[in-house]
Amino acid sequence: MALEKQKILRINCPGYGQQSYFSANCTPPLYEYSAILVNPISILHLFDKDPDLLRQIEEAQIDGASSFSAKSDKLIESLNSELDARMAEMVKFLEQGGLLVYFLCRPFSVQGPKVAMDNYSWLDVLAPDRQHEKNERHMASVSHGKNIELTAEGQASPFSRYIKQAGMEWTTLIRAENLTDGYTALATAGPNKCVSAYLNAGEQGGTVVFLPAPYSPQFDDTLVSCLELWESRRPAGSASSQPAQAANEAPKASTPISAAEPESAASAEPEWTPADVESPAATSSQAEPFSTAPAMEAEPQTYSQPDLDWSTPPEAESEPASPESSPAASTQEPPAAPEQHQERFEHKAAAAPEQLQTGAGEEIVPKAKDLIEKMEEISKSSVPDWCQKYSFADLERMRDELKDLNDAIRLTQEKIEKVEGRIRSMEGLKNSLLAADGDDLYSACSKVFEQLGWKVKAAPGAKDEFWLMEGDSTTSIVRIIRTPSRPKSADVAQLAESIISYWGEHEEEPKGVLLASTYANRPPIERTEEDYTDAIADFAKKKNLCLITSLQLLSIYRDLEGGSATPTDLREQILSTSGRLPGFSIEAKLAATAS
Repeated sequence: MALEKQKILRINCPGYGQQSYFSANCTPPLYEYSAILVNPISILHLFDKDPDLLRQIEEAQIDGASSFSAKSDKLIESLNSELDARMAEMVKFLEQGGLLVYFLCRPFSVQGPKVAMDNYSWLDVLAPDRQHEKNERHMASVSHGKNIELTAEGQASPFSRYIKQAGMEWTTLIRAENLTDGYTALATAGPNKCVSAYLNAGEQGGTVVFLPAPYSPQFDDTLVSCLELWESRRPAGSASSQPAQAANEAPKASTPISAAEPESAASAEPEWTPADVESPAATSSQAEPFSTAPAMEAEPQTYSQPDLDWSTPPEAESEPASPESSPAASTQEPPAAPEQHQERFEHKAAAAPEQLQTGAGEEIVPKAKDLIEKMEEISKSSVPDWCQKYSFADLERMRDELKDLNDAIRLTQEKIEKVEGRIRSMEGLKNSLLAADGDDLYSACSKVFEQLGWKVKAAPGAKDEFWLMEGDSTTSIVRIIRTPSRPKSADVAQLAESIISYWGEHEEEPKGVLLASTYANRPPIERTEEDYTDAIADFAKKKNLCLITSLQLLSIYRDLEGGSATPTDLREQILSTSGRLPGFSIEAKLAATAS
């Protein structure tokens, strides 16, 4: 391993490394590590707290809650001193070139009567979303998905292999306009919808990376290999880089080094290396090939880019090393500019070496430097505890008013999430019942019957049929067909044969239901003909078969969601119908919507 186990700190995400908490005395100072991985399900999951309390939070999250109410503020206030200490350590950790990996979990608050803290609070200005008010996150967590597309920067990053793994999901996204200044998107879930991002935070290559949540151990082997790749690209001058790394790297054919210059003086590539720049990591046996040059010519992303000059001028590759990189200069105090940027700014150094030594750090990462300075100011607050705790009536009234407003916003957001979830469910079901075929149609029909209270079981030996179960008893056999016109007599005859075969094996006769997606190639407004012929309807009456269309099934689901019918009444109506199922028309609404 290029990155030793004891150099990786893992908080609430077991795997290769040291498992611990942010609690005092649980782990050494953060700056003693090279990489810190955090899975922030809640702020309390980052500390050594009561397991029963954590279980209650996890149960609340399963139920869809976005907050957990504590009986007093003592629980939250007890974290403040520990968080202040850890924040000061985090500043030093990033300044010396550390990597913070934070999984982009859904925002979740732990709330006392007057104090609240969410799972991103302690990051302050390093949080990925712009925060207008305390504990007011600008992250969309109303859904989740697997549609993830790497940006050009994501293709070139050490974490591209992790993000593009099969089965990778996201549960939280940040719109482009809400992304914190300095962050660059690595992956999106659609236009302007960021699900992974990174920030250059420190002159020695310090980096903050947000990866899609939820964290899963099944992806951890790939994550560790990404950490290893990141480590191989780290600047040799960073405080936590491994001494053995230079000996294991492939020869740096693309970077000219003078004969008198020792190999250790070769500058390493920065954390994010575009595909059209050959890097030492690219020649390593462990490194993954970067994306090709055309990928870097894609349309520019909406997200803001760091103020870095990523191009390497041809003349810079051919000209001899600058005086600063000579053996004589190596014995003097190193320049302030980070080594990973030295090659990229070599042409600037030739013109103004003084600027490189005195001001390049501010040029390269001005926004990240401002963030670090602000964090230091926060961590060194000089206000005494008694002053912070002192309050008066008008101030408390304003706090109560703010809490009420936040509660109203939270309740409204929860209602929005529920309605949006219902819309997505109804939209997907509509599309499948009206136009889909095969497994999609089968799955949509099964979902409605499950909503009616039946257990759906695949019929043995018949891919277009399933059984509706109540306990261990089969109450109905459903046959699904899709046709550009209307069902044929053979379709209903096949259903009748299935019922007879079931009766022969089990000596009981279930109800037969023929469910047809008729005129499936037309919009509903154009489906003016009768769905079933009179002959088929008469046969169904004699054989006690119920004839339903997928459009009627959509109407049934609508009635269930709207509360205008109960599952019991709908089940009884289906089981008691022989021939065409009456009612459940939805065409008028669709026609009105279409017009």
